[in-house]
Amino acid sequence: GLNVTYLHGWKGTWASEFYDALGKDANYIICDGFWSEDYPFPGVKELAKKYNEKYKKHSVSIGAFYANAQILFAAIERAGSYDSAKVRDQVFNGTFKGTVMGDLVFKPNGLALFESTASQWWDAKQMLVYPFMKGGWKLKMMPPWGKR
Repeated sequence: GLNVTYLHGWKGTWASEFYDALGKDANYIICDGFWSEDYPFPGVKELAKKYNEKYKKHSVSIGAFYANAQILFAAIERAGSYDSAKVRDQVFNGTFKGTVMGDLVFKPNGLALFESTASQWWDAKQMLVYPFMKGGWKLKMMPPWGKR
């Protein structure tokens, strides 16, 4: 039979329902994402806890949406106004430290780049593999099906 040692899925593999459907057979599979509850940034653990308690699942994207709100609030404060042009000017070329996505730097066109994530399913939890974190999860390669 087919025995792959590494399987990195995109899109459908990140949802909690993926693990719910496959159970332990999902172990070892890598999923993509935009955020991790294992990030070391301020507010991450609290956001993850509230999300997990309310929805009974994990999210690989909620941090990006929450950071948008953090940035908007900070830009409004910096602008000292709700005027959209003034707020926009604070975001474009702006640096926002301490968001749940880390420190974000916006380019003149209003774009802020951040790394996507790779997490490995392990016993119903997404363990952050990338970006690498000191002392973080060590990627486990898939053993043959007969040895799982």
